[in-house]
Amino acid sequence: MAASPSPNPAAWAPGPVVGVVQAASLDFIGTMLALEAEGAVAVLLRAVDDAERIASTGVSRVIVPAAGAGWSQATYAPRGGDAIAQIAFTSGTTGTATAVALTHANLANTQGRLIAAQGLDSDVREYLGVPPGYSFGLGRVRAVAGVGGQLFVPAHGFDPHEFGQMLQTGAVNALSAVPTLLRVLLANRDQLGDAGARLRWLEIGSQAMTRGEKEAVKALFPNARIVQHYGLTQASRTTFLDLHAAEGAQLDSVGRAVAPVELRVDADGELHVRGPHVAPFRLVAGALQPLTDADGWLATGDLARLDDDWLTFEGRRDDQINCGGIKLQPDAIEAGITAALGAVPVGVTRLSDALRGDGILVAAERGAGVDVDALRAAADKVIAGLGVHAGTALDVTLVDALPRTETGKLRRAALAAAHVPHSYADTPEARLVKLWQQVLGIEAVGVNDSFFDLGGDPLVGHDLIAAMEAQGISASAASGLWDGLSIAQILTLDAAPVAGAGAEAQILALWRETLGREDVSLTQGFYDVGGDSLSAITLALNMERAGFDPELARAIFDGKTIAEIAAEADAAAGPQVADRPAPVRTKSQIALLSEGMNLVKGILVLCMIASHWVPIYLGYLGLRGGLISKAIQPALSMGTPTLAFIFGIGIPVFHARQYAGSGPAFRANVRKGGLLLAVGLLVGFFLEAATRLVAGETFDATLVASSFTNGPFLYFLAATLSMPLWIGAVRRDTASMVRLALVALVFMAAYLVLLAVLPADASGAAAVFLREAFAGHWSLFQLGSLTLAGVVVGLLIENHLAAGGNLRAIAPVGVIVFGTGMVMSAAAHDLASWITPHESITLWSAIAYAGIALWLVARFEGIAQAAAPVAPARLGVQLLASLGILLFPLYVLQSLVYHSASIIEMLTGQSLIKMLTLCIAIFLVLASYPVWRVWRLYYADRR
Repeated sequence: MAASPSPNPAAWAPGPVVGVVQAASLDFIGTMLALEAEGAVAVLLRAVDDAERIASTGVSRVIVPAAGAGWSQATYAPRGGDAIAQIAFTSGTTGTATAVALTHANLANTQGRLIAAQGLDSDVREYLGVPPGYSFGLGRVRAVAGVGGQLFVPAHGFDPHEFGQMLQTGAVNALSAVPTLLRVLLANRDQLGDAGARLRWLEIGSQAMTRGEKEAVKALFPNARIVQHYGLTQASRTTFLDLHAAEGAQLDSVGRAVAPVELRVDADGELHVRGPHVAPFRLVAGALQPLTDADGWLATGDLARLDDDWLTFEGRRDDQINCGGIKLQPDAIEAGITAALGAVPVGVTRLSDALRGDGILVAAERGAGVDVDALRAAADKVIAGLGVHAGTALDVTLVDALPRTETGKLRRAALAAAHVPHSYADTPEARLVKLWQQVLGIEAVGVNDSFFDLGGDPLVGHDLIAAMEAQGISASAASGLWDGLSIAQILTLDAAPVAGAGAEAQILALWRETLGREDVSLTQGFYDVGGDSLSAITLALNMERAGFDPELARAIFDGKTIAEIAAEADAAAGPQVADRPAPVRTKSQIALLSEGMNLVKGILVLCMIASHWVPIYLGYLGLRGGLISKAIQPALSMGTPTLAFIFGIGIPVFHARQYAGSGPAFRANVRKGGLLLAVGLLVGFFLEAATRLVAGETFDATLVASSFTNGPFLYFLAATLSMPLWIGAVRRDTASMVRLALVALVFMAAYLVLLAVLPADASGAAAVFLREAFAGHWSLFQLGSLTLAGVVVGLLIENHLAAGGNLRAIAPVGVIVFGTGMVMSAAAHDLASWITPHESITLWSAIAYAGIALWLVARFEGIAQAAAPVAPARLGVQLLASLGILLFPLYVLQSLVYHSASIIEMLTGQSLIKMLTLCIAIFLVLASYPVWRVWRLYYADRR
């Protein structure tokens, strides 16, 4: 809470005038309801130092609500009466904020009509998808609290994945959202599956929606009472449209008014509203002035028509722009841009935007002496100051003359009608985007998205490269996928040079335009400045239109700066710069991280395979237990614990990215991974059981239990299939990482407790299964703890890279972690375990192996550079990374080797070593093709 000096409340205020800083938190909700209950006047502030609103309303103190999300179970009973309850602000026709004085009677009437329109009752458990600091959100708070229901305030605003999970589990049964958010749900409707039928209530804000969109929402939530409202801050929820009750043309409307609310449209087509929900006053210079005429009618400034009492909204009389639910005044934007550019006259009007409802067109005359870059930069700054990051919803153009009336007023409709928007329908970028969508199963793919941004699976990457080659993309360009290149960058590998000079200025302008940011500099790369997924396709189209060689796109995803890309453009421009050396291609840090993890997994798959075969050969040669055996034992024990750790690092780096980008694609990859691991589990079970049966053991439940737990497949299957349940908790904030670390500690503690409690000589199927699954060599809890530790490390790496760090800086951390494990091992007097086979994973060895893995990942670039000049070394590194991509398929295949050899040996009487050698040879032949295929796609076709 912070105090602010202000004048004493004026006579209009029935009680203390208290400023409340708008916030999406439980404390904000509690504060607003408490102030209303005690009769104070709550003034909504934009910030603690909102001097303009504090001074104009006479605020006596300012409350800054604490952050905090979760469930609200507040109760609410409206006071009623004509006393002022709240001062809310809305934009008027001039762009000046209007202080609207809402009475307790206004709030009570709106609450009562909303409850009746939706049939709300105490069973409502609502996911609040809109900010509670505005009319829409506060109305939901009062309605839900008024019937004794519960309201969930999300921590980071509307999260479709979080909402989907809560709906699937039955945690929520209601939703409030604006159409922009519903379009996101519709675009990812597979994420909800059948859970949409569980929704009982949905209220939609007043942003425009098409009839088709409303039909789609009805289909998505077939059993919900879906109500869309139309209203203003001065007259909240004037009409309601019950989507399931409405039919045909009625769905084009915004519903009907319910008595005592009245509507009328005047001769000029402007809508007027009257009723107990209409705010009677506005606050001007410390005094209340009427908002309505003598008969109580409010002129809304909206153009509309009434057909049998059904209201159809036809736009703002004052040309207000509703961009993603935030209302903007063109006059205010024009004034801000004109001031920023030094009295350059501009025109602003709204355009149609498929996602945000309204887009924004800013135009200036060519003779005014301003270029498109400066115009966009000024428009971005002004619009951002009004609370909107427009991105691709903003279009900037130069015109010969702004259309005006005879009296000099801007004809906004004529300006919008004359504007020809960019068309993306049949471009190379659009076709390649569609191909990626089909192969990856992800709908939200943009030309600036890289394979790694989309959480791509390396095995699927090979299919994608093949599909791109079939579409005519060169092998060299398609393989740029592995370097972290985007669709736009891949396409740039085959085009002609940029015509003309000034590549730096052209590229800078394109980036600023696409990213919607004026602070992009020549020394920044695409990953440095971020991107808007809604604007992804614009960059590629604009580069093509500007005449850039598609070769340049590859440099973007290699992390090149604008200056470096421009140098490549100049180098490719023609003979006059032919003597310049070709620019050196470098990989992005995320691409290096991916390849480094593949290298480690390649080493691990060799360690895991060797742990099954090498001891047999050492025993045959009489060397088991000798010096060679002890020397290689640390490598033979490295596989499973380190794989669990590396698996965890990959979850935030790749799986969480894919989850955030496309729930259906994430779940599809989980299903595919789960299927592969299930095959491995079943193959291992059948071969283990068959081997033991051939050896003379009895087939019983105990044999089944022990065979199922003989290997790491059970753990990785459980970890993969459970991922959709907890992937939403994998976030890069400190609180999330702390929670994940605590769960890892709990898992490790659970393992240690069960190790001590469960009998080592368990008998009976259930006891054997419990012992092996939870306290055995591949304990679910112990491996789960290592995976969660890896998740935390992966999040820390992501934060480090996001802050501008590089992987090399992590190498010392790996050394420290390795040293910690070794010190713990010495302190436990367990150094001997490093050179002897053991049946359990020790904590210190797992820590030491994690340190080795971290060091290898961090030093991958240096390792690859050192190996590059020496062909065998280079090939070795590449093959190890290729093996890592195929880790689980190869491990499944190798699981056939030993058991097959054992069964053949027992059935034929041949020596085990001969049969093992035969099976290994067959394995190597079968494995060689996929490894070669991966190597060729990942390395051989790359320049």
